[in-house]
Amino acid sequence: MKKNIESRINQRLKYLLIFLMGISFLTGCNKDESEKIDPIIEEEEGISDGTEDTFLEIDPNGQVILTKEMLQAQLAELGLSELVPNVRYGILKNTVFYKSSFRGKEITASGAVLSPLLEDGEELSNPYTFLYSHGTAFSKLQAPSSFSLENEISLYALEVAPAFVATGMGYVFLPDYPGLGIKDGVAVQPYFLKEASAADSKNMLLAADESLRALGHTPPTEFVLTGHSQGAYNTLAILEKLQQSPLKTDPAFIGASAGIYDPQFLSSILTQAPAFSRPSFLALIVKSYKENNPELFANITYSDIFNAPYDQLIATMDMNGDLISQQIDAMLPTQLSGEGGLLQVGFLQMLQNENSPISQAFAANAVLGLNPNGQDGIIMHSDQDEVVPYQSSVQAFEILKMQGASELELVIEANGGHAESIAPFIYEFSEALLQLN
Repeated sequence: MKKNIESRINQRLKYLLIFLMGISFLTGCNKDESEKIDPIIEEEEGISDGTEDTFLEIDPNGQVILTKEMLQAQLAELGLSELVPNVRYGILKNTVFYKSSFRGKEITASGAVLSPLLEDGEELSNPYTFLYSHGTAFSKLQAPSSFSLENEISLYALEVAPAFVATGMGYVFLPDYPGLGIKDGVAVQPYFLKEASAADSKNMLLAADESLRALGHTPPTEFVLTGHSQGAYNTLAILEKLQQSPLKTDPAFIGASAGIYDPQFLSSILTQAPAFSRPSFLALIVKSYKENNPELFANITYSDIFNAPYDQLIATMDMNGDLISQQIDAMLPTQLSGEGGLLQVGFLQMLQNENSPISQAFAANAVLGLNPNGQDGIIMHSDQDEVVPYQSSVQAFEILKMQGASELELVIEANGGHAESIAPFIYEFSEALLQLN
């Protein structure tokens, strides 16, 4: 297992560094160089009007420095020395705490903020505030605030979000998600629960301006929403939330990679496919819905959903703890139904009954009912995705286009898997974003 984890980390690191180069080239062609500016920070600047400030503090113990030299050394180690000159900035990661809420209770949420290592008095020219929603995580060590150079599992935490910072495009905020945060006290993360996910992410956006001021930066006046896998779902959930209660401006751009599959699409997969390659995801979504909707699921037990012995295993498993998804996958069968399968026949029948509690919950958390109002953005997916069928993004694109997303673009990448789609997405997304300037 350790060898496989290290291999995946090295692969993702290589993708990140390659696309640091690619985006650097685009940045150099399309954006002005960073310039010296007056260091006085104007209070009226930013993406929020200040009436709903949620910022609490920057945690001095959560700081990690990725210097320009460190990034360049990694490029050289990978045999990519020709790319070394294209790394423009080192990166400073801080942990930020902000006020949020979960099921009507105020919580202290956390996440990471990434900023470039600049010279004294230097600021980025025309930057964006990015809200980057990461993919599915089970261990708190995979949450963005936990990122550390010493812990190999935490190297997943930032995915390729640092690319936006190291190339001077802006500042990146990554929510931990409730349940994965340092202090939030949430027992089971609200996985694919639209309102809880969107509310927490909006509260991080409301904390962004004050977070940057606390770090000595002038907050950008435009913001961007983007995410991968679960983060793609979260991106649309946030967009819908912001349409209901907007910030000072609308998002300049949105990007969604390998995952605009709302729960209703997942339901269709489960009732038609004989197997699912990542059973840990199914366990998490069912546990999330059951534990966070106790009234709706009061008469449904884990034994009504999962076959033995997996029913008790999932019921007692801590999915916000130390295990990562691959370790949970190893405990569960990929076969969905039949002898030795994961799911009860009765549960599959519930999914086909639109009046059942699980179908009602899935319908309530669908994200494809929003009106995009001409929103600029890009949806991208790889056609060999082994976790989320790329048809989910095709379906989402067609639905959103019919509902007014005239500026939305769909890109299907050939021959890539689920994790491999992150890097080309960052490139396509950044190129499209830079064309707005």
